[in-house]
Amino acid sequence: MASCLIVIDVQESFRHRPCFDERSLPAYMAAQNALIEGFAAAGAPIVRVFHSDGPAVASNSFALESGHVRPLEGLAPFEAAATFTKRRHSALVGTGLDVWLTQNHIERLVVSGIRTEQCCETTARHASDLGWQVDYVTEATLTFDMVQPDGRPLSAADIRARTARRPLRQGVQRRRGAGPSRGIETMSGAADTLRVAILAFDDAEALDLAGPYEVFTTAVRMHQRDAAGAPPPFEVQCVARSREPVRPRAGLQVLPDRSFDDACAVDLLIVPGGVVDAAMACSATLDWIARASREARISAPVCTGAFLLAAGGALQDGESVTTHWEDIDELRSRFPSLDVREGVRWVDQGRA
Repeated sequence: MASCLIVIDVQESFRHRPCFDERSLPAYMAAQNALIEGFAAAGAPIVRVFHSDGPAVASNSFALESGHVRPLEGLAPFEAAATFTKRRHSALVGTGLDVWLTQNHIERLVVSGIRTEQCCETTARHASDLGWQVDYVTEATLTFDMVQPDGRPLSAADIRARTARRPLRQGVQRRRGAGPSRGIETMSGAADTLRVAILAFDDAEALDLAGPYEVFTTAVRMHQRDAAGAPPPFEVQCVARSREPVRPRAGLQVLPDRSFDDACAVDLLIVPGGVVDAAMACSATLDWIARASREARISAPVCTGAFLLAAGGALQDGESVTTHWEDIDELRSRFPSLDVREGVRWVDQGRA
């Protein structure tokens, strides 16, 4: 199986951001360089990915004009089989990397770089969902301490531990002496049924809840028609605080499949919008959103569901988000650490 090492965002830009911390750099760089040297010795391709985004001015360290979009000092030199520059969290969005991988018959990706829980994890999950075999090398990723939208601190060590507990498909495995990765800890992927959880709450917008439910259940029905006996692509459940009836707007009554206490594990979390004030004031609802989003591969709010996802701590500082145009100012006011975008219908960052 043809393998490729992807080195994501290992660039001087981070050194010029307030979050940058030298303490974890030596251990990370040793693991990253071990991967690079292993792949180079095996004659396997190594792809370099840079990130460039934001205002095109020298003061923005992620702008090309800054001169900092270049390899981080200490990174082992290597001849890249290809180099791509991205503007989103996933290296597979808008770069042409997916085309290059297909043209070069790459079947297995080894993902490394900066940051652990953002661009690296997003790329790994995106690639796995697109069908590549993925090794996510936690030891060869780097992240930094952060402050969550609710003001709570989260250490780099906690972020790495959380990321390692959130499997791509079949959990965390150790590979020792197998191939260029030199036995560094990885997370591997294989196909399965995606478990979709749609949050149900009083005063949710009925279309925001029923629309996604219809899309996923129709996909299951069409799949079963065309591939009788095959595992369904999705398992869909409506989850609420209890199994008592929930009344979205306009009086529609919904009977939840699961409560917060007995909900199944979540791969894809859908958070509808609507009138979210009561849901935001419910600690049980926010706690469940926080738990579900930590284990989910993708968390997707619909419209004002963005308020709930942010209040549950599922969106990180600097992440982009949007909502209904009437609520843009309030979302920006309540969550000033987020990049609230107006004039767009959706934002896709891979993970959220």
